[in-house]
Amino acid sequence: VALLAQLTTPSGGRYRIETVCGFGTLLGVAETVESHHDRLVAWYGVDPFKDRQGVVRIVPEHGGLEGEGAPFWWAGGFQGGDVTTLVFAVGDIEGLGHGLVHELTHRFDGALHAFLPAWAAEGRGVWTAAAYASSLDERFTENHASFGTIESAFIKGYGAPDNLTKLLEGTVKDYRDNYPAGYALFTYLKTWEEGGKPLFLPKLAGYLKGGLKGRNRPKDWFTTCFVDGKDGRPAKFEEFAAGFGVFLKGFYWQSPAPWTNRYTRKAGKGRHTGWVYDLPTWVRVRSRAEPWFGQDQARRAGDVLFEAGKKKEALAAFGWALEVDEWDPALAVRFAELCDELGAKDLAYAARAENRRVLGPLALPAGPAPFLGTLPKTLSFLKGLRDASEEAAAKGLPLAAASLAADHDRTADLLGVPHLNVVAPETSFGRAAHPGDPPARPLGEYGYVEDGLTDYEERRVKDLWFAAENGDLHVGREKPRDGTGVLDRALWQRHAFTRTKEWIPAGRFVVEGRVLFTTSYFSGSVVLGYRRADRVVRFGFSGGDFLYSAGIKKEAAKLESIGWNLTGRRPRDGGLHGSAPGGTHRFKGERGFFRFALLVDGPEAHAFIDDVWVGSYADPEGLAIEGHVGFAADQGAVQIQAPRIRRLDRGRASGLRLLREDGFDLGRDGTLVEDGLLNRRVFGIAPGPGGAVVVFAPAAEKAPETPEEDVFEFDGVLEIARALPAMIKAEPFPLRYVVALPASLSPERLAKFREVLQERGGGPEIEIVVHRRKTSLRTFGVADRPAGPTPTVFLVDREGYYRAHADFVGYPERLPEPLRHWARAL
Repeated sequence: VALLAQLTTPSGGRYRIETVCGFGTLLGVAETVESHHDRLVAWYGVDPFKDRQGVVRIVPEHGGLEGEGAPFWWAGGFQGGDVTTLVFAVGDIEGLGHGLVHELTHRFDGALHAFLPAWAAEGRGVWTAAAYASSLDERFTENHASFGTIESAFIKGYGAPDNLTKLLEGTVKDYRDNYPAGYALFTYLKTWEEGGKPLFLPKLAGYLKGGLKGRNRPKDWFTTCFVDGKDGRPAKFEEFAAGFGVFLKGFYWQSPAPWTNRYTRKAGKGRHTGWVYDLPTWVRVRSRAEPWFGQDQARRAGDVLFEAGKKKEALAAFGWALEVDEWDPALAVRFAELCDELGAKDLAYAARAENRRVLGPLALPAGPAPFLGTLPKTLSFLKGLRDASEEAAAKGLPLAAASLAADHDRTADLLGVPHLNVVAPETSFGRAAHPGDPPARPLGEYGYVEDGLTDYEERRVKDLWFAAENGDLHVGREKPRDGTGVLDRALWQRHAFTRTKEWIPAGRFVVEGRVLFTTSYFSGSVVLGYRRADRVVRFGFSGGDFLYSAGIKKEAAKLESIGWNLTGRRPRDGGLHGSAPGGTHRFKGERGFFRFALLVDGPEAHAFIDDVWVGSYADPEGLAIEGHVGFAADQGAVQIQAPRIRRLDRGRASGLRLLREDGFDLGRDGTLVEDGLLNRRVFGIAPGPGGAVVVFAPAAEKAPETPEEDVFEFDGVLEIARALPAMIKAEPFPLRYVVALPASLSPERLAKFREVLQERGGGPEIEIVVHRRKTSLRTFGVADRPAGPTPTVFLVDREGYYRAHADFVGYPERLPEPLRHWARAL
């Protein structure tokens, strides 16, 4: 249920805040919007809204922005009359304030400067949004300049007369160029001096006020004001463009002009207000990209139609939403129930079966397919697999039996037929040549095709890739290199992307190969689960010597490491530490290549570099990763040598353990692997709808040698009972709390633990489980860790993934901050 909250600001009621985000957003905006308004009044020198109330409307997703009438799919906000609408997600009020200032600038300009051209409107909005540091600042920093934004206009070529003409006449190919180029031009007109005197500033106010004169001939009005040959101003447009070009080039990072020293990069000291934890703002959608027709809207249409009693039409709208939006398990269940009600039994089953296929064990079984009786050959095939599995088991071939049963169960899943659930003993894998899975095969055996990829479009060069006869794939060049030496030095800042024609279904598989560096600097990614340009999981990598490649250094540094990252392009990943891991992988000496392996297991992706695990990503919705596999280049070029794929579904179903273990499993014996648990499945603990907090007391590596050591170790366990009840009372989160104690505790000590827990106010909301795991989980940044087994507390999200952890020491009164942050965002 969406709650529309409204609040009028206290200072004369100049703004009314409306939002479905929550009260934290509502109050935060109400506290800051007046200060932003006052700063603009001081800048403009007038308040044109003394008798008018403005409305600030905040929504958490771009779909809501479009529902309010957003003019561009990529916009983060827009201004219409007295209504300012912005999207706000995964952030703080100070950050939202900068977007608010941009849109309020449009409001002021709309009242004071009619018919302002797009470059001026957007350029001024970019300037005001950047030229202050805190909402408490009363004035803008007049000499502030965003060097990177102006440099972007230089790289885009807006110092050339033709491009500048397009900017002035509003005919740029991409409207978004108005932001950097308009900002650069506005800053130039506002601040450029010659001989200590402003050259264009005296004419700027008249130009802005006379927008009607330039409505039909914008370039002529611009030149009338700024290219008049008076007071040192140029007399020809080409001269003005040349001067503007010098200004743009002066901000280029490689050789900034001395006069840029009069600008400041920082507008002052910022103000940190902390995350806004309103639940609707912690969205689970992907970062915005151009939507398909109906995306984010078909679901809303279905809701409206359903409420109006038009259930058949609502069913069509919900089906449309399941096609154009990412798969929504809750909507799929609702869709199936409506299908049942309307008599569409086959369609209802299909929705439930797809839920089960995409979510795996997180979804309820779909039951037998209603059309099962029309598939006699398929049923005969399943019977053959079942009989063959039973025969193999009777002959003492447990791995063969499990493999055949796995094939049976994968087909049975599609039809709702019960599984055979045959798992081979772990000992059988050690004797097997392979665990029943097929061998690796070339990834591109069905060919590659070019396609769109978000973030790899602006500098896209078509067909900047090719597949060699030996199966290698070159990305970032259209033909083999013909120079001498090992690497091309030149830095090519061009985008390239290609993907497999083959669709890789969900399940367990590994994509692997070797990345050979063919330029002295390179940046690219391997793309998993490509369904469309913005719906992917990306393993990014970069390395080399950028300065040498750009010609600034004479000698290249040794390539001894690469940077890497693993992400699913969701805004919440940026706000939740560790959910989109990244880092640096160091080689053992100088290298010109690295091996990669990306193991996909349902919704999880695990990255290995040179056979070393570096990080894992888990989809926050628990959706399986499936789709095409692709390769992209951002800068430079690479050669993907022998790219291949291997399906591991049989081995998985047969009980084979890969990647050391399958996450944190309380049901297994032995020593717990210390790293590699983040973003991986937790077994043996049901997280519940709000997630779970688990306090884990590890078993000792060896039996205590003295009574004092024995008492010391048990006292660490009792620390949990003493501190946990107070922690639970201090936190408002709807979490399950689980204490995992070593099975080696005697009944007397277990009873003592329960007694202390009850004395401190702990009740039945705390579940106690036992385990046989040894060692402590490793937490990072703890320099003076106590000796002996250290209790650890970790958080499991509602999909069952291990997300954050900390040491449980020192009688903590509240959840450690990493866990509190995650808990608030769940």
